Amino acid sequence: MSQDHQAALVQRKALLMAKAGIDRVQLATAMHDIGDQLRPKAVLQSAGGRSGLLATAVIGLGIPLLGRTRLSRTLKTVSIAMTALRVFKNWRNLRD
Repeated sequence: MSQDHQAALVQRKALLMAKAGIDRVQLATAMHDIGDQLRPKAVLQSAGGRSGLLATAVIGLGIPLLGRTRLSRTLKTVSIAMTALRVFKNWRNLRD
């Protein structure tokens, strides 16, 4: 492989990765806009309030940006970490 050909491949790969990043952001924006059009505001406010909106935002933005498996792995890790933190804090309060 010549240097020119290899440099062209590296440049093409960088261009495709940048384009994929832009497409990912555009998809996330489109998903958000579609969600705003489809979800009734009264249902969201009565069902869960702020936590419902937060969960919707995390899932609505996380799936297009990270993918389903990576998002689920991340959410599991965060959930375990928060549980461990809560147990640690409660254990410390019991000792005092």
